[in-house]
Amino acid sequence: MQKIKIVTDSTADLTQDVIEKYGIHVLPLSISVNGQTYLDRVDLQPDEFIEEMIKSEELPKTSQPAMGTFVEMYDKLGEDGSEVLSIHMTSGM
Repeated sequence: MQKIKIVTDSTADLTQDVIEKYGIHVLPLSISVNGQTYLDRVDLQPDEFIEEMIKSEELPKTSQPAMGTFVEMYDKLGEDGSEVLSIHMTSGM
C-alpha cells in the first residue's frame, strides 16, 4: 500500500499533538520584525511573536521557504515511493 505524506508550512498553525499524530511535515516561514528575521516556531514562538509585534512600529513581514527547500523535502519524503500532499495558503486569501 502506498503511503501519503503531508507537508504544510507554519501558517497552518497546527498544534504539536496534531503534527505528531498525523506525521505532518511543517516548513517554517521566515518572519521579519523589529529588524530581525526568525524562523516561525523555530527561533520565535507565538507568544514571543506577539511581544515583538507590540513593540514594533511596523507590521511584521513573512515569506515562504525557498522553493528549493520544498523540493528537498518532497524528494526526501518520496524516496520510499510515498506520494506527497502539500497544503498551503495562496496569496489570494
